[in-house]
Amino acid sequence: KAVKVHTMQDPQAPSPLRVMMSFYASTIVGALEVTETIKETMVTKLLPYILKGLKSRAILDYKAASYLIIGQLANKTTMQGLLVQTFVKGICKHISPQLSLE
Repeated sequence: KAVKVHTMQDPQAPSPLRVMMSFYASTIVGALEVTETIKETMVTKLLPYILKGLKSRAILDYKAASYLIIGQLANKTTMQGLLVQTFVKGICKHISPQLSLE
């Protein structure tokens, strides 16, 4: 519900959800980092949230969190071609000029 309330705000304004998105990113990236073997079930559970984050126009911090999680997944696992295609397509289709400068 918090995300829905804050998505109606100006995308250029500072996100009140920054703390929540930072926590989300650091928790998932940290969990992936300490996990010795990342299983398919874990990726399957994360995938909808990662893709939703890539599509987020109103909350750029959510998109940035998705970029961080994808980077950690790429670092820790060997991804199948279809998963790589899904991520690349999502990144390219919904690219944000604001994030490309960071």
